[in-house]
Amino acid sequence: MFIHRGDTKEKKTEAMQIIKERQVLAEQGKTPPMLIYPEGATTNGEALVYFNKGAFASLRPVQPIVLKYWTLNNIKASQDVLGIANHLNVIGMAIAVTLKVTELPVFAPNEYFWKHHWQEGKEEKWEAFARAVRQIMAEAGDFKLSDLTMQDKFDYIEKLKGR
Repeated sequence: MFIHRGDTKEKKTEAMQIIKERQVLAEQGKTPPMLIYPEGATTNGEALVYFNKGAFASLRPVQPIVLKYWTLNNIKASQDVLGIANHLNVIGMAIAVTLKVTELPVFAPNEYFWKHHWQEGKEEKWEAFARAVRQIMAEAGDFKLSDLTMQDKFDYIEKLKGR
């Protein structure tokens, strides 16, 4: 299921509504759960950047799943920076690719969570939720936390293109 989040506030709101509806249907057992890359699939396998709002905006339970890739010759590539053709070439050079999948328990924010982990007035509820899940995933996957933003990524891509 591809969701185009668009570049307008209305399109982003529409995308988050689609995600919420799908989350409800999955909770009811009417459809399989969605697999969302909350960091926008922008990591290099070593760190997690801040998570996007989509999976957390509805404040519905999520099940974090950590994917940890390893190659014998330590090949790492970020497709969104290289482009798909170059990414496939780099990945093709990887020797003995393995993937460790760690399914973590479902995380459902509750009153205790909000009372002890939400910095009311400093962040929105979805941000506290995303921050906590990101921390849990980082610990489970032995990832560093990166303070880079999506805008930093876009700026980096523009510099790579010479702009």
